[in-house]
Amino acid sequence: MFRISRRVDYATRILLALALEERRLTLQEVRERMHIPPQFAKQLPAALIKAGLLRTKRGPGGGLELARPAEAITLRHILEAIEGPILISDCIAHPHTCPLSGGCPVRRHWAALQAVLTSTLEAATLAQLAAESRRTTRQRGGDAALEFALPSQGEREERAGSFP
Repeated sequence: MFRISRRVDYATRILLALALEERRLTLQEVRERMHIPPQFAKQLPAALIKAGLLRTKRGPGGGLELARPAEAITLRHILEAIEGPILISDCIAHPHTCPLSGGCPVRRHWAALQAVLTSTLEAATLAQLAAESRRTTRQRGGDAALEFALPSQGEREERAGSFP
């Protein structure tokens, strides 16, 4: 089953914290605000830096910051930085490996699913997520980072039921 890993979720939280604050934060600040376990907080920045999504500054006043504007970072960028290219089935990238090859009735459906998933992830930017988090926070009168990280039970049920 296709599933967003904890690593991708935590990487998204790291970048979202920076998009929400619009300033440099220490790793400890990000970790505490977004409820990220220490082992993930230590591992994930390297992959995000390598992908050009995050940068660091050492010394006093140092910390983490977005390497690009939040409008230019999508969920696809984050997922692929952590997990590699999106590939629903090997037959999409390597059709010759399938014994049914061009006559496979399922390949077309896998390709369509991959296209929908990819376009959905490309359409969601960090700037949009930050704006959504701020709207939710204003409605509830809470902390934007906490609201994103810990939706209410009702919201979790609503989100789970909103997918076909």
